[in-house]
Amino acid sequence: MSLKLYPLYSMDKVKGKIAVLLLLLSFTLPLEAQVYDMVVAKDGTTRYSSIQSALDKVPLNSRDRTLIFVKNGVYNEKVWLYATKPNVSLIGESTEGVIISWDDYSGKTSGMSTAQSYTFLVEGDDFYAENLTIENTAGNVGQAVAVHTTGDRQVFKNCRFLGFQDTYYAHKKRQYNLDCYVEGATDFIFGDATTLFENSTINSVKGGQYITAPNDTKLISTTESGEPFYHGLLFLDCLLTADEDVPANSYYLGRPWGAPGSAVYINSTLGEHVKPEGWAEWNDNNHLNGTFAEFENKKVTGELVETSKRVSWSRQLTAEEVESYYNLEYFFEKDGVAWNPGQTTNALETAENLFFSSGQLSWEEVEEAKGYVIYRNGSVAGFSETNLFEDTEAEPGTENTYRVKAVNSNGNLSAYSESFTAVAQVTGVEDPTNASFEVFFTGGELNISEKVAVSVYTPLGVLVKRVESTQRVSTEGLQKGVYLIKVVNRNGGEIVKKILL
Repeated sequence: MSLKLYPLYSMDKVKGKIAVLLLLLSFTLPLEAQVYDMVVAKDGTTRYSSIQSALDKVPLNSRDRTLIFVKNGVYNEKVWLYATKPNVSLIGESTEGVIISWDDYSGKTSGMSTAQSYTFLVEGDDFYAENLTIENTAGNVGQAVAVHTTGDRQVFKNCRFLGFQDTYYAHKKRQYNLDCYVEGATDFIFGDATTLFENSTINSVKGGQYITAPNDTKLISTTESGEPFYHGLLFLDCLLTADEDVPANSYYLGRPWGAPGSAVYINSTLGEHVKPEGWAEWNDNNHLNGTFAEFENKKVTGELVETSKRVSWSRQLTAEEVESYYNLEYFFEKDGVAWNPGQTTNALETAENLFFSSGQLSWEEVEEAKGYVIYRNGSVAGFSETNLFEDTEAEPGTENTYRVKAVNSNGNLSAYSESFTAVAQVTGVEDPTNASFEVFFTGGELNISEKVAVSVYTPLGVLVKRVESTQRVSTEGLQKGVYLIKVVNRNGGEIVKKILL
């Protein structure tokens, strides 16, 4: 069935059929490759119904970036992005809606190690992820990794990592996490890598004691004073929270799994679950090698955290140290080559001024946009390389709200545009409702022969008035011009009329 939304000019019944001219949105289903190279949909409406099947099609050792869009759904699969597949962007429709879930754990099968218990193993360099939830649902059974990162220059934005013990395994090289959420109980952020969490929430659940477990930090530089600087785990402007059933003073900021480990918290907010001593020992003298430090962390109330009871082998950084070494440029520098992941996470400007012209939904072009994602009623309706879109999938007679996000060359999504509401109608088919009631418009008032719900729209499809269960609707307060009136009774009978004020 072909659906079109035309400019609101007339509505007539002709030989039992409805000829509707209503907000032209003659939507055609866009090709997947228009904006993204691949689109994954759990319901099978696209070529790929699993994330792994899409990753399997990524070219080997490609210098070009492969963009993959994942529609909302729970993807029960164990996912592996191979080291031979760099430059992949994996973009979810929404963080809460796209869930990659598995339940392996160390010892589940003979020979399964902690490293192999992952839900998502990310080996490819220059990987970018946005709007995903990666979870290990094994629970309190030992080591059970949600995400295992081994590639270099990997970026996660607005992602959630959920687990219990060993949720986030920062195993090798460098990763950057912005606006993310990590949840767990025991050593749930751990490993050897150089990994930074910025403006992220680190949530502790009942049953654990240790937030981090840094291991043998591989990236080490030398400060101006000649001291070694360990580029390990770093938390900038983060929020450390806990579930309601987690007791106060029950969690350590970390413990050294191996030497020289490093974990540093800067300008972060620490919940009451963090112990006054801050850090715990593990084996031998691991705690005497590496860096376990803080700088101007605050309580939830905004006051500086009291650090007088911190363990003697931890330290409070100076402002000079923070400025010189704990910034993205220095912290991620390797072999004299800087990497600033903040540039990767930048999104384009928001699309503006949605309107209908020449039979299409359109908006102002966004500079440098590779394309756009169009949402209908909160879900993806399609993609467009231009600032025009047509839709054949809207249900006839329904009111639909559209919003747009701009896509940049990395696959990143902008913020939502403002919404635009329109009513879809069917052209050239019999009236499906067989409405038996009558509607009259006289003297600036709409009169109906029975109680109904009435919606009033402008010629551009913008809802300006709605009244439930009435037989009379006044047009007082409406400006002069053409309006579309949609009337629906309690049995679903429907009449649409054009009025001129």
